Amino acid sequence: MSGKYHPLTAALSAASARGQQDVELDFDAIANLVAGLPSSADLRQWWANTDHPQARAWHAAGYRVQQVSGYA
Repeated sequence: MSGKYHPLTAALSAASARGQQDVELDFDAIANLVAGLPSSADLRQWWANTDHPQARAWHAAGYRVQQVSGYA
């Protein structure tokens, strides 16, 4: 996988290789990995386990979003 979300895939793949079943990342950490999040990331739907590029990034590492916190 290449593109904007490749660093996220790489970070999650490294966590998987260490045996981590769950990974918690805050919005800032993800934004730093991928050089910024789009404004649509403010919407819960952006984090859905769909076929969008960001979701393919965590799926490629073997993860799924289970919970998103931080929305008003």
